[in-house]
Amino acid sequence: MSDYSEVFTSIPEKYLNDLSAGIRDIYSFKVQNKSLWDKIPLLETNWLDNFNLNDSSKIFLSILSQTNWEQFNDILDNFHDYLTIVSQINNQISVITCHHNPEIEKRIEQEIENIIPNCNITFTANSNILGGFILDIGSTRIDASYANILGKFIGAAHESFNI
Repeated sequence: MSDYSEVFTSIPEKYLNDLSAGIRDIYSFKVQNKSLWDKIPLLETNWLDNFNLNDSSKIFLSILSQTNWEQFNDILDNFHDYLTIVSQINNQISVITCHHNPEIEKRIEQEIENIIPNCNITFTANSNILGGFILDIGSTRIDASYANILGKFIGAAHESFNI
């Protein structure tokens, strides 16, 4: 699966609300009507007319004209996943590091802002994570801490030695 977040973030802001609603509508239809969805490429109809896409229909038509059905589905799935994550954020992201380091915090902040602009990022320090960081975005946690990595290593060692 490819990462299309760069494409999504380059869409003009005036289209984002319509596009977001369109993606949710089309994705819901895709999930609820799987057998019909798989037949759409064979129907030779303008199936997009069945959705209230407003101005965003131009974007969908552009994507469809430049991709095959499998790629379009991949893009749709990625956009839906991206929207799901962004909707959970409420512009609040929490980052836990081992200790406060303004240089590292600035780099992490820049990377997050490249993907999710205009969000509130809070940093806290917790020496128990030993290094690395933990990122909380809505209900999603990304644990890239040394303590987590070490814990997985110790768990794997216990399994392999039957300790």
